[in-house]
Amino acid sequence: QAAITQGIQQNNPRLQLAKTNTDVATYNRKLVRASRFPQVGLTSGYGLNRNVNGAAFFGSQLVTNTGRTYGLNYGVVASVPIFDGFNRNRLEQNARIGEEQSQLQLGQTQLQIDADAEQAFAQYQNRLRLLELEETNILLARENVAIALERYRLGLLVPLALREAQRTQLDAEVRLLDIRFQAKQAETTLRRLSGGLVQAQGQ
Repeated sequence: QAAITQGIQQNNPRLQLAKTNTDVATYNRKLVRASRFPQVGLTSGYGLNRNVNGAAFFGSQLVTNTGRTYGLNYGVVASVPIFDGFNRNRLEQNARIGEEQSQLQLGQTQLQIDADAEQAFAQYQNRLRLLELEETNILLARENVAIALERYRLGLLVPLALREAQRTQLDAEVRLLDIRFQAKQAETTLRRLSGGLVQAQGQ
């Protein structure tokens, strides 16, 4: 059962979604809270300037004067929040409420999934015990039919008694098929809750 519980914590889609929603709500609250404080940023840039001066003829050649200048600039930018009519207070309060609601939803989801898993595991264990019992019963029923057939062949058993033994075997076969189906249903429920880790429990 410990493996199933671990599987639920790691793989259950509903629980993972609730955890993600809580993380997002917490991040959103911190983001809103951070907007109260001054923000400082760095800026930088790099420039290239190319200058071409007038051209002149020297003899038969055209000569130009070309120059390039390179520049690196950087700076610090600071922003200070100003009064916004208590809008930031409202946003922060809403973010805090959203975080609390997501945490409450996470707790409720956890409790519901734990209860579902406990019930499903108990049902699964019960079906496995019944399956073991019915498998024993079917072996006994088949053995009884074999004995009844031999006694009937020897003239030691009336046809009615033989048919009763065969009917008992048929009933046992039907019960075995039914309990196998129920056990598979319980296994499927556990797989859905725990991410497939029930296989190690039942096989």
